[in-house]
Amino acid sequence: NPFDTTGADKYDALQVSFQKRTGSGLTLLAAYTFSKTISNTDSSVSSSNVRGLNQFNPGGEWSVARDDRTHVLSISQVYELPFGPGKRLLNHGAALMKSLLGGWAFSGQYSYASGTPVKITVNGARPLGFSTYNRANIMPGSFNVNWDNYYNGLPVFNIKKFQFPGAWRVGNAAPFYSGFRNPFESNETLGLTKRFFLGERVKAELRVEFDNVLNRMRVCGGDHMD
Repeated sequence: NPFDTTGADKYDALQVSFQKRTGSGLTLLAAYTFSKTISNTDSSVSSSNVRGLNQFNPGGEWSVARDDRTHVLSISQVYELPFGPGKRLLNHGAALMKSLLGGWAFSGQYSYASGTPVKITVNGARPLGFSTYNRANIMPGSFNVNWDNYYNGLPVFNIKKFQFPGAWRVGNAAPFYSGFRNPFESNETLGLTKRFFLGERVKAELRVEFDNVLNRMRVCGGDHMD
Protein backbone atom coordinates (compact mmCIF):
# COMPACT_ATOMS: atom_id res chain seq x y z
CA ASN A 1 0.00 0.00 0.00
CA PRO A 2 1.82 3.17 -1.15
CA PHE A 3 -0.25 5.28 1.27
CA ASP A 4 0.72 3.30 4.38
CA THR A 5 3.40 5.31 6.17
CA THR A 6 3.72 3.14 9.27
CA GLY A 7 7.05 1.56 10.05
CA ALA A 8 9.61 1.13 12.78
CA ASP A 9 13.11 -0.12 13.46
CA LYS A 10 15.14 -1.07 16.50
CA TYR A 11 18.86 -0.67 16.99
CA ASP A 12 20.88 -2.31 19.80
CA ALA A 13 24.63 -1.98 20.06
CA LEU A 14 27.70 -2.37 22.19
CA GLN A 15 30.15 0.42 21.46
CA VAL A 16 33.73 0.48 22.75
CA SER A 17 36.40 3.07 22.04
CA PHE A 18 40.05 3.42 23.01
CA GLN A 19 42.29 6.45 22.73
CA LYS A 20 45.96 6.73 23.62
CA ARG A 21 48.44 9.55 23.17
CA THR A 22 52.05 8.82 24.02
CA GLY A 23 54.92 11.15 24.76
CA SER A 24 56.81 9.80 21.75
CA GLY A 25 54.40 11.40 19.27
CA LEU A 26 52.03 8.48 18.68
CA THR A 27 48.25 8.99 18.84
CA LEU A 28 46.00 5.96 18.51
CA LEU A 29 42.20 5.83 18.33
CA ALA A 30 40.17 2.65 17.94
CA ALA A 31 36.38 2.23 17.95
CA TYR A 32 34.41 -1.03 17.74
CA THR A 33 30.66 -1.50 17.40
CA PHE A 34 28.80 -4.78 17.79
CA SER A 35 25.21 -4.16 16.78
CA LYS A 36 21.96 -5.44 15.37
CA THR A 37 19.26 -3.49 13.57
CA ILE A 38 15.83 -4.96 12.89
CA SER A 39 13.05 -3.26 10.97
CA ASN A 40 9.68 -3.72 9.33
CA THR A 41 10.30 -1.16 6.58
CA ASP A 42 13.27 0.02 4.54
CA SER A 43 12.15 2.91 2.39
CA SER A 44 9.51 5.62 2.25
CA VAL A 45 9.23 5.01 -1.51
CA SER A 46 6.76 2.19 -2.08
CA SER A 47 8.27 1.15 -5.41
CA SER A 48 11.62 0.31 -3.78
CA ASN A 49 10.37 -1.09 -0.48
CA VAL A 50 10.59 -4.87 -0.15
CA ARG A 51 8.41 -4.93 2.96
CA GLY A 52 4.77 -4.32 3.74
CA LEU A 53 3.52 -7.08 1.47
CA ASN A 54 0.92 -8.51 3.83
CA GLN A 55 -1.00 -6.11 6.06
CA PHE A 56 -2.78 -9.06 7.66
CA ASN A 57 0.54 -10.34 9.03
CA PRO A 58 2.58 -7.29 10.10
CA GLY A 59 4.76 -9.43 12.36
CA GLY A 60 6.06 -11.23 9.29
CA GLU A 61 7.61 -8.01 8.01
CA TRP A 62 10.16 -7.84 10.81
CA SER A 63 13.66 -9.01 10.01
CA VAL A 64 17.25 -7.85 10.15
CA ALA A 65 17.43 -4.41 8.53
CA ARG A 66 18.76 -3.61 5.10
CA ASP A 67 21.62 -1.50 6.52
CA ASP A 68 22.53 -3.82 9.41
CA ARG A 69 26.25 -4.34 10.04
CA THR A 70 27.13 -6.74 12.84
CA HIS A 71 30.74 -5.69 13.27
CA VAL A 72 32.32 -2.30 12.57
CA LEU A 73 35.94 -1.60 13.52
CA SER A 74 37.69 1.70 12.85
CA ILE A 75 41.31 2.42 13.74
CA SER A 76 43.26 5.61 13.16
CA GLN A 77 46.80 6.52 14.14
CA VAL A 78 49.18 9.42 13.75
CA TYR A 79 52.89 9.22 14.45
CA GLU A 80 54.87 12.44 14.51
CA LEU A 81 58.52 11.75 13.68
CA PRO A 82 60.87 12.95 16.47
CA PHE A 83 62.66 15.58 14.38
CA GLY A 84 62.48 19.36 14.33
CA PRO A 85 61.04 22.08 16.60
CA GLY A 86 59.72 20.76 19.90
CA LYS A 87 61.02 17.23 19.24
CA ARG A 88 63.88 15.25 20.76
CA LEU A 89 66.14 15.24 17.71
CA LEU A 90 67.44 17.95 15.39
CA ASN A 91 65.45 20.66 17.15
CA HIS A 92 68.08 23.39 16.68
CA GLY A 93 69.28 25.37 13.73
CA ALA A 94 68.00 27.90 11.24
CA ALA A 95 64.37 28.16 10.18
CA LEU A 96 65.13 26.53 6.84
CA MET A 97 66.72 23.53 8.53
CA LYS A 98 63.78 23.19 10.89
CA SER A 99 61.34 23.25 8.01
CA LEU A 100 63.24 20.59 6.08
CA LEU A 101 63.80 18.16 8.94
CA GLY A 102 60.80 18.75 11.20
CA GLY A 103 57.06 18.51 10.85
CA TRP A 104 56.87 15.01 9.37
CA ALA A 105 53.98 12.74 10.42
CA PHE A 106 52.84 9.30 9.32
CA SER A 107 49.14 8.46 9.63
CA GLY A 108 46.82 5.57 8.92
CA GLN A 109 43.09 4.92 8.78
CA TYR A 110 41.88 1.32 8.85
CA SER A 111 38.22 0.35 8.54
CA TYR A 112 36.56 -3.07 8.66
CA ALA A 113 32.84 -3.84 8.57
CA SER A 114 30.44 -6.72 8.03
CA GLY A 115 28.56 -6.72 4.76
CA THR A 116 24.93 -5.68 4.60
CA PRO A 117 22.14 -8.26 4.06
CA VAL A 118 21.23 -9.10 0.48
CA LYS A 119 17.72 -8.38 -0.75
CA ILE A 120 15.87 -11.34 -2.27
CA THR A 121 13.02 -10.57 -4.67
CA VAL A 122 10.90 -12.56 -7.10
CA ASN A 123 10.16 -11.65 -10.68
CA GLY A 124 6.90 -12.64 -12.26
CA ALA A 125 3.25 -12.49 -11.27
CA ARG A 126 2.45 -10.66 -8.06
CA PRO A 127 -0.57 -11.00 -5.79
CA LEU A 128 -3.48 -8.78 -6.73
CA GLY A 129 -2.98 -5.15 -5.77
CA PHE A 130 0.79 -5.36 -5.22
CA SER A 131 2.74 -2.31 -6.30
CA THR A 132 6.09 -3.54 -5.04
CA TYR A 133 8.26 -6.65 -5.05
CA ASN A 134 7.16 -10.11 -4.07
CA ARG A 135 9.34 -12.43 -2.02
CA ALA A 136 10.41 -16.04 -2.48
CA ASN A 137 9.65 -19.08 -0.38
CA ILE A 138 12.43 -20.09 1.99
CA MET A 139 13.61 -23.70 1.80
CA PRO A 140 15.53 -25.89 4.31
CA GLY A 141 19.30 -25.96 4.31
CA SER A 142 22.20 -23.59 4.76
CA PHE A 143 22.85 -20.45 2.74
CA ASN A 144 26.41 -21.64 2.02
CA VAL A 145 27.55 -18.12 1.14
CA ASN A 146 30.98 -18.00 -0.51
CA TRP A 147 31.65 -14.89 -2.58
CA ASP A 148 34.95 -16.32 -3.81
CA ASN A 149 32.94 -18.70 -5.96
CA TYR A 150 32.31 -15.77 -8.27
CA TYR A 151 35.87 -16.05 -9.60
CA ASN A 152 35.31 -19.72 -10.39
CA GLY A 153 32.01 -19.22 -12.19
CA LEU A 154 30.08 -20.96 -9.40
CA PRO A 155 27.00 -19.80 -7.43
CA VAL A 156 27.94 -17.63 -4.47
CA PHE A 157 25.12 -19.09 -2.34
CA ASN A 158 22.87 -22.12 -2.17
CA ILE A 159 20.47 -21.45 -5.06
CA LYS A 160 18.10 -24.12 -3.75
CA LYS A 161 17.55 -22.09 -0.59
CA PHE A 162 14.85 -20.00 -2.30
CA GLN A 163 11.94 -21.05 -4.47
CA PHE A 164 9.38 -19.24 -6.60
CA PRO A 165 6.16 -19.01 -4.54
CA GLY A 166 3.85 -19.56 -7.46
CA ALA A 167 1.61 -17.17 -9.34
CA TRP A 168 -0.42 -14.75 -7.23
CA ARG A 169 1.03 -15.98 -3.94
CA VAL A 170 3.02 -14.16 -1.28
CA GLY A 171 6.39 -15.75 -0.53
CA ASN A 172 7.07 -16.81 3.07
CA ALA A 173 10.71 -15.75 3.15
CA ALA A 174 11.75 -12.88 5.40
CA PRO A 175 12.78 -9.63 3.70
CA PHE A 176 16.43 -10.10 4.77
CA TYR A 177 18.53 -12.72 6.53
CA SER A 178 21.55 -12.15 8.71
CA GLY A 179 23.17 -15.29 7.30
CA PHE A 180 23.10 -13.99 3.72
CA ARG A 181 25.25 -10.88 3.49
CA ASN A 182 27.35 -8.96 1.04
CA PRO A 183 31.12 -9.45 1.29
CA PHE A 184 33.08 -8.19 4.28
CA GLU A 185 34.40 -4.68 3.68
CA SER A 186 37.93 -3.56 4.54
CA ASN A 187 40.18 -0.69 3.60
CA GLU A 188 43.54 0.68 4.70
CA THR A 189 44.57 4.26 3.96
CA LEU A 190 48.05 5.62 4.72
CA GLY A 191 49.03 9.28 4.78
CA LEU A 192 52.20 11.34 4.94
CA THR A 193 52.09 14.91 6.22
CA LYS A 194 54.74 17.62 6.12
CA ARG A 195 54.38 20.84 8.10
CA PHE A 196 56.37 23.94 7.18
CA PHE A 197 57.21 26.55 9.81
CA LEU A 198 57.05 29.95 8.13
CA GLY A 199 57.85 32.22 11.04
CA GLU A 200 56.34 32.34 14.50
CA ARG A 201 52.69 32.52 13.50
CA VAL A 202 52.44 31.06 10.01
CA LYS A 203 52.47 27.36 9.20
CA ALA A 204 51.70 25.40 6.05
CA GLU A 205 50.87 21.72 5.62
CA LEU A 206 51.24 19.33 2.71
CA ARG A 207 49.44 15.98 2.90
CA VAL A 208 49.50 12.94 0.63
CA GLU A 209 47.18 9.93 1.08
CA PHE A 210 47.36 6.45 -0.39
CA ASP A 211 43.99 4.69 -0.43
CA ASN A 212 43.60 0.89 -0.42
CA VAL A 213 47.33 0.34 0.03
CA LEU A 214 46.90 -3.44 0.27
CA ASN A 215 45.07 -3.45 -3.06
CA ARG A 216 42.14 -5.32 -1.59
CA MET A 217 39.81 -6.67 -4.22
CA ARG A 218 36.41 -8.16 -3.56
CA VAL A 219 33.21 -9.06 -5.34
CA CYS A 220 30.90 -6.09 -5.41
CA GLY A 221 28.12 -8.16 -3.88
CA GLY A 222 24.44 -8.03 -4.71
CA ASP A 223 22.07 -5.16 -4.16
CA HIS A 224 19.41 -7.79 -4.62
CA MET A 225 18.99 -11.30 -6.01
CA ASP A 226 16.10 -12.14 -8.35
